[in-house]
Amino acid sequence: VTSPGESGEEGRATSPEILVLGVGNILLSDEGAGVKALHELDRQYEFPAEVELMDGGTSGMQLLPWIENRSSLFILDVVKEKEAEPGAVFQYNFDDPPAFIRKKSTSHQLGLNEVLAFSLMSNTLPSRIVLFGIKPESMQTGVELTSNVQAGVQELIGLVVRELEKSGISPVKS
Repeated sequence: VTSPGESGEEGRATSPEILVLGVGNILLSDEGAGVKALHELDRQYEFPAEVELMDGGTSGMQLLPWIENRSSLFILDVVKEKEAEPGAVFQYNFDDPPAFIRKKSTSHQLGLNEVLAFSLMSNTLPSRIVLFGIKPESMQTGVELTSNVQAGVQELIGLVVRELEKSGISPVKS
């Protein structure tokens, strides 16, 4: 798992085609579910060179060079779904990425939507964006996920793996 500040931008031209990006604040309980799911995904599977896993945390605009010019962007995050129970998992396939940018779907609207809008304006937006979301229960200060959200993390990981397999990528169980 890489982080935006780990290495320079040299090599961006040879970035893997698919970026799996976990976002969230791990200090606010379930708000960190996207990042924690990403690390669990990395612990459970090995990925070919076409896939890069990145802990985006709360980075915002620092993510721009990492997102640009990918064929696919998979985002793992918490989502606002009023009717759902905490820990419920969702997959949104955005066939129209510009419409996704205008729609408020995650709790990281300002940073993530701005990054995607800049990428769209510079004509470097991934052609395929998939959001894998989980409904949070608590956003209180704390580093542990609630039991409902923790239970949903494995289901979220399964959705990501299945979507990668649909793309012709075969993650291998560690």
